Amino acid sequence: MSFYRPSYISLATKNAIAYFLLALAGLATLSFLLFQNSAKEIVVSSEQQVSHAGDLVDVKFAAFLDNVQRDISYLAHSPYLKDYLQNLGNKDQSFKKELLASAYLAMLDSKPDYSQIRLIGIDGNGKEIIRAERLEGHTFLVQGESLQEKGSRNYFYETIRLPEDSIFFSPIDLNKEYGQLSNPAIPTLRAACPVYMDGKPFGIIVINADLRHFFKELTTLVSANFDLKVVDMNGHFLIHPDSSKVFTFEYDRPPLFKADFGVSIPEMDSLIQQQHNSILKENGLLYAFRPISYPRKGYRLYVGVGAGEKKLLQSFYAWRKKSLLITAALGLLILFLAFWYMRRQARELKNITQTLTSFPSNMAPAKLPITRNDEIGQLAQSFERMSTIISNNLSALKKANKEVEQAIREKDAFLENMSHEIRNPIHSIMGMTHLLEKNNPGRHQRAFIEALKFNSKNLLSLVNDILDFKKLSTGDISIHNEWFALPPLIEDIASSHRFSAVSKKIKLEMEIDPELNQHLVYTDPNRLTQVVNNLVINAIKFTEENGQVMIQVSVLEKKKTELAIRFSIKDNGIGISEDQLAKITERNYTNKAVKNQGIPEGAGLGLPIVIQLLKMFSSTLSIDSAPGVGSHFFFDLTIPRKSQKTLQSGALSGVPIQLLEKLDVLVIDDDTQILFLYEHLFTNCTNSFTKVSNLPDLQSLPSAGYDLIISDIYFGKKEISSMDGELVTRLRPNGLMYFVSGIGLDNEKTAKLPPVKKLFQKPIDPMYLLNTVASDLAAQQFGQPDTSSILHDYDHDQTKFQRAINLLIDEWEKMSSQIEIALLSNDADKFIALRHKLITTVRRLQLDHFEAVLEKLFSEEQPVGDLPRIAAEIKQMMGFYIWYLKKETQWDGKAPPISDGLERRNTFH
Repeated sequence: MSFYRPSYISLATKNAIAYFLLALAGLATLSFLLFQNSAKEIVVSSEQQVSHAGDLVDVKFAAFLDNVQRDISYLAHSPYLKDYLQNLGNKDQSFKKELLASAYLAMLDSKPDYSQIRLIGIDGNGKEIIRAERLEGHTFLVQGESLQEKGSRNYFYETIRLPEDSIFFSPIDLNKEYGQLSNPAIPTLRAACPVYMDGKPFGIIVINADLRHFFKELTTLVSANFDLKVVDMNGHFLIHPDSSKVFTFEYDRPPLFKADFGVSIPEMDSLIQQQHNSILKENGLLYAFRPISYPRKGYRLYVGVGAGEKKLLQSFYAWRKKSLLITAALGLLILFLAFWYMRRQARELKNITQTLTSFPSNMAPAKLPITRNDEIGQLAQSFERMSTIISNNLSALKKANKEVEQAIREKDAFLENMSHEIRNPIHSIMGMTHLLEKNNPGRHQRAFIEALKFNSKNLLSLVNDILDFKKLSTGDISIHNEWFALPPLIEDIASSHRFSAVSKKIKLEMEIDPELNQHLVYTDPNRLTQVVNNLVINAIKFTEENGQVMIQVSVLEKKKTELAIRFSIKDNGIGISEDQLAKITERNYTNKAVKNQGIPEGAGLGLPIVIQLLKMFSSTLSIDSAPGVGSHFFFDLTIPRKSQKTLQSGALSGVPIQLLEKLDVLVIDDDTQILFLYEHLFTNCTNSFTKVSNLPDLQSLPSAGYDLIISDIYFGKKEISSMDGELVTRLRPNGLMYFVSGIGLDNEKTAKLPPVKKLFQKPIDPMYLLNTVASDLAAQQFGQPDTSSILHDYDHDQTKFQRAINLLIDEWEKMSSQIEIALLSNDADKFIALRHKLITTVRRLQLDHFEAVLEKLFSEEQPVGDLPRIAAEIKQMMGFYIWYLKKETQWDGKAPPISDGLERRNTFH
């Protein structure tokens, strides 16, 4: 064999040498220009400037706080205040009050940064006595009914407990009126001093400082080349060049300090200590940070002065821009030279390019008049051959593509229709089984009902795989984990196959490790059932009469939070040869050898499905088999575990099903058996039940007449999306709407639907549906506990977090009974003590509605006659909160939001 050796210097080689020399010259010139100047001195100088600017801001801030402290102290020792206090109850009281109010107005006029000066008495729940206010540049006294009660405010609560001559400084926040943020937003500092009369607290004096002008002065104080940022110890900005980033805690938004600088406040303190200076360099920023002396314990502020690298190195960037322009001009020159050089080398490339460009439009064989002994000549010849082959094959490809597209459309239509047609009867079967179970069946009937339930679930699992064949082949089927006890699941699987085993005179035995009785496992019971079912079915099918099949589940290793479990299915059947073992992983494998032995052939999908499902569990199927001896199929799973006690504490007994009593329910479905199931389910536990079996009847129903609407998405070949306007108009405000589908929904179809609470896939477990509706109603009415702050307190340590939640649940279960007793016995003191003990946790869980109910009790607004009703309501609310904490924290310690996606919920519990 001879090899072709070109006797010329190739075009690619010549071009490579030329481009290399040109690029080398360009890079050398660029490097020479870019590294002549350095930004080091600029950065050092900037560090000194920002550090000095931070000192100035700190001094300015301290001076402002000193002025506020002197003014509040002056007001607390004002002779006008002493005269007013000494003349309380005398005829001169009104006159002395006017003098005191005039003094407050005079101070407001002389202090443009003060927005309010108030004298608040301890009586009347902190009723304002005098309130001098500035509004749009004018000062005035607030009169009469406009005076507010401030006894519930933190600054009143803290100040009134201070010794005489003490001064209270509040955290800096946004001003609020009647609990609402002022518009425009006003950064506010409150300084307060207790007022004593005859040695007893009389009230407090408060100065509200409007910090807008002061913050503007601080910003102006910093050089135009720098930015000013003031941040609290939690990472929330009080001053920031971007106004949308300030006071984020007032809008329930997370702190943004770490987003700006890439470090948290404690990390910043650590960096500063390690560097032995106040300079922080992170994320391309250079800032000098220092703490501000603020007269409030536990409250720290930091002032930062600096800027981004772009602003600090502006002069450097100007020089760099000039250098880049020079480099660009040089690059253009090099490009021109390269283009000129290429034009000389590859004139005939133009002909090839034009032919290549026109080929997709005509797809005809090409003929190029080029005869060269280099790469261009080889390219022309190769393209001529390639265009001929492509043209000849294109017609066959188009024909095959049309056939494939038609087959795909027919398959998708078949799967979609079969999904709807099969899931509806399964839904009816499982619903009717539920009704039979609830209808006090006889003892001899229960075994049949249990077998019917379990086998209908297995049928559903098999139907899911067949209908989701496309997803199975592409690995798109997902795992849905839940907590459950493993031994009952294995026993149910074995029970479902005893009849087929007895029919073949096969002894079916089961051996389960006793250790598993102590634990719950966290995995997908439906997919695990499907895997074991397939293996047991195969074992029975390929085992002859008087044979034996053994199901073994054993614990290989017990870890802190996991169990390593081996699932084994053994038989003494016909066995599998080595060449057959190699084919088992192939799709549509069938053991053809059994046909001659009188054993029926399988469908060929069992073991391939098992293998693919085990991949989703991060496991593999192992096989030990020999012809005439038998087979041993086994796989290992490492599964999270917890004790059986946890499941009992997280049971769904706390779902307030009684909330359904006032609901008016509308169900829309074209299957009369399913409508009968819904009617039986909702008639006895709701106010009214209406069913619609065809879409035109929907128009005759009253508008805004229903609290709950459940609708099938498909009516034959028609989609409910064509009538979604009719559905929305019949739903009351705050009503719930659920959609049910017999097939999977893609994003395109889901986008056509109106907003719904959940999307379910048939079939649906009746009790799960009731629990879902009840829990959604409770969450809507009562609110959901937010455990994120507790999780944060324990640094996301799941063990400590779970222990804290368990303690909280135990405490609330006891307090629920104590609060009920206190309310029913009209014991206000005991209730207030319990409320005081409860309120901190209520606020941490962000249960605003529950807090409002507690605060209203034993007030003038709450009649005593309502206490029994309120006691029942509070017990119901606390029961729901306790249930929610148990359910949502049973595994990962986080309470996920209610899902808006498709509920792939099979009926296995």
